[in-house]
Amino acid sequence: MSLGIHALSIHPFTACSLPAGNSSFDKATSELVLYIRPQKGFTARLAKHAETHPNSTIRVLLDGPYGGISSQEIQRSPRQLVVAGGSGAGWLLPMISTFLRHQQQSEAAAADLSRSARIVLVTRDAETHQWFDETVQEMLATFGLEKVPANLEIEMYYTGGGEMASETTSTHALPKLDEEAKDGNERAGSDSSSDMKRSNSMKRLNGRPSLPSIVHAEATASTLAGQLGVFVCGPASMQIDMSNAVAAEQLAVLKGGSNDVYLHMEHFSWA
Repeated sequence: MSLGIHALSIHPFTACSLPAGNSSFDKATSELVLYIRPQKGFTARLAKHAETHPNSTIRVLLDGPYGGISSQEIQRSPRQLVVAGGSGAGWLLPMISTFLRHQQQSEAAAADLSRSARIVLVTRDAETHQWFDETVQEMLATFGLEKVPANLEIEMYYTGGGEMASETTSTHALPKLDEEAKDGNERAGSDSSSDMKRSNSMKRLNGRPSLPSIVHAEATASTLAGQLGVFVCGPASMQIDMSNAVAAEQLAVLKGGSNDVYLHMEHFSWA
C-alpha cells in the first residue's frame, strides 16, 4: 500500500510456504512466504524498496488463493513425481516441505514409511539453479536433516548451456526409447549417473530431461504400489509434454497394464 501508483494494481504470486504444523521444527506462528523475481514496474519498485529499507514492514492487500493442490490427492499418492520449470522452482518448496513434514510425523507415530517422491527442476537460469539448491539445504536444516532422505529424490537440470560448476557433471536424461533398446540404454544411463557429484544428496545435471521417459519410468516402476501422483508447474511446452505422457500411461491403465496416474498442473499465467 506504500508503493505509490502501484498500490492498487493486481499481481499474482505463488505462496511458497505452509501454515505452521504441530512439529517441533515448525515456527509457532504461520508465515506466508512469497518469492518474487524483480522484473519491471511493481516488482522492480518493490525490490528497490526492500534494498533501501531492509527489515521494514509495509501494508498489503491479499486476495485468494486461487488454484492449489488437493491435499487428499497428495495423501492418495504414495509415490509422487513433482516437476517444475523456471520460476516454478519456488512452487516446489511447499511440496518438499509437505513431504518432509509427513515423513517426520510418520516416524513419530511409527507409521508406514513407504511413501516416496521425486522432485525435478528444469531451468536455464543459473541464479535460479543456485538459489534453489541453497534454499532446499536450508529447508533440510529446519527439519534437523543434513541431507535429503533416502525416499526423496531431488534432481536439478540446468539447460542454460555450458556447465553450472565444477561439482556438476554433464549428464543428460535418456531420450524416449523403444522397447528393444530400452534395457541396455537404461543401464548405460545408470552407470553415467553414478559418477555424478551431489550436494546434500541432490543430483545436479546439465541438459534437458526427457519428461515422457521420466513419467513412463515412474508409472511402470515395479516398486510402485498405489496411485502415482504427478504434479507440474511450468511453461506451456512442459505442461503439454507432461499431460501427453500421463495420458499415454492412463491408456495403459485402461488396458490393465499400469498403476493409476493422477495429474495436477499449475499455470504460470494469470487465469
